[in-house]
Order: sequence, then structure tokens, then C-alpha cells
Amino acid sequence: MYDFLLFENYHLATNHIYDLVLIARMMSSQGLNVAIFDVYHELVEDEIEGIPIIHWTSRNTYPDDSWMHREHSIWETISHSLTDRPIIQRYMDEVKAYIEDMADAFYCGSYHNGMSTVLFDIKKPCYWWGLRSDRFRFSLKKLFKSPLKGLRLLKERWHFLRNPNQKLFVSNEIILEEHVKLGIPRNRMVIREERVIETQTESNRSTLNKQITFLVIGQLRPQKHIPLTVNAFRKANLPGASLKLIGKSQVQYEEIIEKTIHGDTRIIRNNAFLDYSAFNRYFSESHFVLFADEEGPSCITNGTMMEALINHRPIICPNYNPYKMYVNKYGIGIMYKAGDVSSYAEALRKAERLGVEYFQPAITNFLKTIQFESVAKTLVEHIYKK
Repeated sequence: MYDFLLFENYHLATNHIYDLVLIARMMSSQGLNVAIFDVYHELVEDEIEGIPIIHWTSRNTYPDDSWMHREHSIWETISHSLTDRPIIQRYMDEVKAYIEDMADAFYCGSYHNGMSTVLFDIKKPCYWWGLRSDRFRFSLKKLFKSPLKGLRLLKERWHFLRNPNQKLFVSNEIILEEHVKLGIPRNRMVIREERVIETQTESNRSTLNKQITFLVIGQLRPQKHIPLTVNAFRKANLPGASLKLIGKSQVQYEEIIEKTIHGDTRIIRNNAFLDYSAFNRYFSESHFVLFADEEGPSCITNGTMMEALINHRPIICPNYNPYKMYVNKYGIGIMYKAGDVSSYAEALRKAERLGVEYFQPAITNFLKTIQFESVAKTLVEHIYKK
């Protein structure tokens, strides 16, 4: 019998294995007996970083959902939604029966729209990652856009709320309050920091060139507003400065990016997926990390922002949450008026005037708040206080 059994219910969220291992390790460090459940038979190891992996044999198979990663029509979405739903239901029924008596509590991974509601019936504490409060928000606009998805959102929400054993991990106080406004009881949520550090990280500032370099990194989607950043960089008119746009984009958006760059040699473009070493190398070679994300209907923690700070790089960001909270509370960067090219350009000029060293004491103080032992202790205390 485990204290906690952890797994990711969302089959496509393969990148969330990092979160599983991190949460498991934090719980284990506080004396809990934990394991990771290989829910989709995809983990080959018997343990990961000291956490045992529970393998199993299932009678049912999970449907092939790889079609979601490629371009597909609304009719293909509807067809798969109808044909795959009973297959997923049978599979998750089997998962529930297999794990229910194996642990006192569960971490089930992402709360997402379109999920099976089978696990919401477990009569033991089950924690889900409440990444976006918008996944609980019903609206007629959502219903008209996708009736199937809109109705499923209501079903998921109802199943979750009716069982008081169903709880959420949320990344910060802002996201918690958004869920409260949508009717999620405060005592059914625990703040779980999305990123932690285990040792004092090195700033690698000795590798920086004299001339200032700005970095945009990650998957470059239209919501990242790359043309806004390019135009602000040009308007700032900083002699010797460079801008790096790093990360994969889809073909149509890449055409827009290239057209906006228009052969400007000060702007470096690498349209590729990055391994972790390359990802960190770009941080070490840059002075400031830039954000121009579109403000969504709900706040979401920004993993790239946290990686920038872990690498001791200050951020330049729009003046809304979560950026606003972190800049105001910790002083780890510079804000500009969202969508305003002139304000953005002035923020870039201010960054050059102040320099990367100016922000180092603030970043160091922030990093103390996400030390592994401190976050792990707080997490477990809050789970059992609830």
C-alpha cells in the first residue's frame, strides 16, 4: 500500500513525466511511500530517480490519438470523439479497478477538457493539476464553437465537484483565486510550485558578449506575437544589439516570422525543436528573455519564464499576470504595456541602461523561494492539512 500513486492520465502529455517524477521525489523526500504508475505501458524503466515504476498488463487497449498532433478537420475530431470515447471509457474503468486499492491517495495528472470522468468516482483523495482555470469555465461561446466539447466541460466539472475527494494542485495564488471564482472550494486546492531548484544554479554571465542580446525561446505560436517583438526591437534602435528567435513554429507562422525579419542580420532565427542542453545554452548566451504572449482568459504559469530565472536571466514582459505578480513582488524584470510597441521598445532601452547585473540580487532572492526542500516540505504539509 502506497501513500501516493502518481500518473499522468492525459495520454498526449508525454512531457509531463518530468512533473510526475518531481512531485514523487518531493513527496518521497518528506517520508511518503510513493510510486509512479505506468498507465499507458510507455515507461521502460523499473524506477526513475529512485521512484519505483508500477507496470501492469491490461485487457483493453487505448485508442491511437496521434491524429491530434497533425492537421485535422472538425469532422475528423467529431468522428474520433464518437468512436474513441467508449474505448477510453473501458480502458479507464480498468485503470480505476487496478489502482483503487494500491494507495491511500493519487496524483492523476492534468485536468483537461475531453478527459474521461471515471477517476472522479474514486473515494480517496485524488489530486489533478489545475493548470488553467479556463478548463472549468463554461460559456455559450464555447458551446456554440464546439457543442461536444462544451457539454463535456459541464459533465467533467459536475463529476469533479460532486466528489469532495477530488482536489487540485495549482501553481500560484493567482490561479487558485481564479478557480475559487469559478466555484472550486478553496479547501480543495493546494499550491504546488511548477519549477524547483535543488542546488544553487550558476549564472554563467562570464560567457556573455559585451553587446546586449535579447532572447525569445520556446514553441513559437501566433499567440507569442513575434512580429510585435521584432518591431519593438527595431524601434528601440540599440547599436550592436541582437535578437534571437529560437524554437519551432508551424509553416504558416514561420512565413510570417521570416517576412517580419526581412533579412535583418541582427535577428537570429533557429526554427527547431531543442534538446535541454541547447535550450540552456541559449539562455547562457543571452542577457534578457523576452515575452509578448497574448493574454488569455485565464492565467497560466510560464515555464520558460521560470527557466530564465533559474538561469539568472531577467525578463521583459507584458504588464499582466502572472508576469505582473512576479515582477512586482520580486523585481526580477521589466514590464511594458501589453501590445504597445513604443512601451516595449522603451523597456528594451531600459534593460540596456540597467544591465543584467542590476537584477541579480532580486533573482537570487526569488530562487530561494523555490528551493526543492522548502517547496517539498510546504507541499506535503498543505496536502495533509487539508
